[in-house]
Amino acid sequence: MFGVVLGLATSASRSVSTLALVDSTAVPDAYYNGSLTFSVDGNYMYSIDGSGSTKVFQYTLAGNFDISTITTLTSLSVGTNYIGSLVFSYDGTKAFIRENSTQNLKAYSLSTPWMLSSIVYENTLVLTDLGSYDLNMVTFSVDGLTMIVSKPSSNVSMLTYSLSTAYDIQSASYVGESPNIGNYSISGLNFTNDGYTLVILNDAVAFREYTLNSQYDITSLDLASVVIFELGLNPSQFPASSVHTYADKAFVMDANVVYSYDY
Repeated sequence: MFGVVLGLATSASRSVSTLALVDSTAVPDAYYNGSLTFSVDGNYMYSIDGSGSTKVFQYTLAGNFDISTITTLTSLSVGTNYIGSLVFSYDGTKAFIRENSTQNLKAYSLSTPWMLSSIVYENTLVLTDLGSYDLNMVTFSVDGLTMIVSKPSSNVSMLTYSLSTAYDIQSASYVGESPNIGNYSISGLNFTNDGYTLVILNDAVAFREYTLNSQYDITSLDLASVVIFELGLNPSQFPASSVHTYADKAFVMDANVVYSYDY
């Protein structure tokens, strides 16, 4: 199972076509992990137990984004249903959990930024705009005023919402839907920092990078602009993960191994 984190770079200066593998390491206490994200400063890494539980892991890194220094900090159960993915607000005071095989997105607050030990449940948003589909991936703009969710499996498209209050999912209003981007599952999803590029990890184990004609507007996604970067990995399980962008790096998790890429 894959998880992925992509580097925060402007679309004008970076492209997934330039990614190069620089390091890989086994993650302690992890098995079949299905999500991957980092704190903005790269001092913490997070994953979930993708084998069908409610367990979330937090790790410390001795150097910013240095995966060779990963040490387990804590693990705890969050909620009552199988967790599909985990994402954070840019300041680490909010966390969002996708419940597997549902349309439910749960919001949590963290009284100490980035520390899972301080997590408290706030509310649940049921994304009925997905119709007959379950919720797949979730990502936010850096300012927390745009939220993107994706549908699973075939005929993939994404829905976009505007939030009147940053990272308050109860203030979300449906805006529109992206063009159909293909017949595959999305395993990772995020914007680059400037909001004009969307990067997807698909179940063919490739990054797909799309240009947006308007900032954070997936309805303006240009299908012809796609840039594809094949990872060359052989997944141990089907991909299922979340994506966030913070540094000029990319990270992919397969089962209990994390791979680090530089732009």
